[in-house]
Amino acid sequence: MDGRFQNLLELLRGNLAAAEVVWIFADASHLWDDVVDGDPIRVEWADKVFLSLMLDLPRNPFYQQHVGRLLPAFECAVHSWFASRQLENSADPEDQVTAHVTRFNFADFVATVTELACGRQYALENAARIRRMTHQDSLEEFRAELAERAAR
Repeated sequence: MDGRFQNLLELLRGNLAAAEVVWIFADASHLWDDVVDGDPIRVEWADKVFLSLMLDLPRNPFYQQHVGRLLPAFECAVHSWFASRQLENSADPEDQVTAHVTRFNFADFVATVTELACGRQYALENAARIRRMTHQDSLEEFRAELAERAAR
């Protein structure tokens, strides 16, 4: 089992269905970002992501029970990702900082799943942990990625 998935499962107190929902949305987000960035994509991974979205997610009992809260939370993460994409190529260094932080607002989706699975108080007590789990690169790494993309 992937170490990041194990950490997520521990955060969600062993709720496998909730962890799978997060993982499916995370994979889909990552694939979408790779497509937009023009990064190489393995066909096997794309197949896995789309099969999970189309077949596994609708059958997931946690998703079925909480879809009314999950979709708006994920929609907010999508809005943040679009804002990040719009800000990332700005000449203003502050816009790049905002873009870097905003691109990881998937953490809010994870916080919503955590609240639904484990309760509001637990989610609030673990807010920093959730942010650390979802924030995957430094500002310097982000800026290096932007420079690499600009050079293509």
